[in-house]
Amino acid sequence: PPAPAAPPPPPWYLPLEGTMTLASEQLVQILPLSLLIGVSAGLLTALATKRLGMQHQSRAYAELSLLLVTALLTYTLTDEVALSGILSLFFAGVTMRHYTYYNLSPAAQATSRTLFATLASLCDIALSIILGIAVIDYLVHGWTDVRVDGVQGHEVWDFSFVLSSVVVLLLARALNIFPLTELANCCRRRADQISCRMQLVMWWSGLRGAVSFALAMTLDDPRPERQVMPPAHAKAIVTTTLAVIVFTNLCIAPLTAPLLRRVKLERRFP
Repeated sequence: PPAPAAPPPPPWYLPLEGTMTLASEQLVQILPLSLLIGVSAGLLTALATKRLGMQHQSRAYAELSLLLVTALLTYTLTDEVALSGILSLFFAGVTMRHYTYYNLSPAAQATSRTLFATLASLCDIALSIILGIAVIDYLVHGWTDVRVDGVQGHEVWDFSFVLSSVVVLLLARALNIFPLTELANCCRRRADQISCRMQLVMWWSGLRGAVSFALAMTLDDPRPERQVMPPAHAKAIVTTTLAVIVFTNLCIAPLTAPLLRRVKLERRFP
């Protein structure tokens, strides 16, 4: 009898060669186009505020409305054309801070600082709540043999992966901080150079939270057509990310102030 046909590959399966090719194409397309859209939005906003002479008018509400609408449209447009809305919004914000901000009226400048600081604080609070809920949720599924999306509870946490990730992250941060700061010192005056003690604090106090958690959560998608890896692997990445966030915030962050005192930088950085 003929051999039975092989089962179809899962939705997330892609040959290694195809995966690398797809990743390279996406990087070449998404990065420059998202950057271009974000910078263009920021420059157009700067041009509009300058041409309209808003800094000479007392209409702070109109200026803030323009900033918020530009940010919303930038993210929405970029996301609709399958690019990176977050990346585009980031570059739009950087551009507007360097150019648009100085075309605003004094009242709008002061109000924008307060408004965006408030929004950033609210986002931090919301993210902290989500992180806490996610940790409890995955702990419950990890310590009880509950089946979630086809993954047994005991497969959710991989403590060897967590430990190795912490070591690799600390090493990777060291390989970024120390060589790049030394390279930056080559272009700085001696009085403005980043000392070895400062480099140590920069390496130690690097917390990993919002961005890493958001990226990890995109992998744990219950929809089969959106899965890019086996569900067990996706959940292991999410739980490992949560474990690293908890470790850096509960273990490393409290030791930052003692480290500042130890290396005698507390007065410079109160």
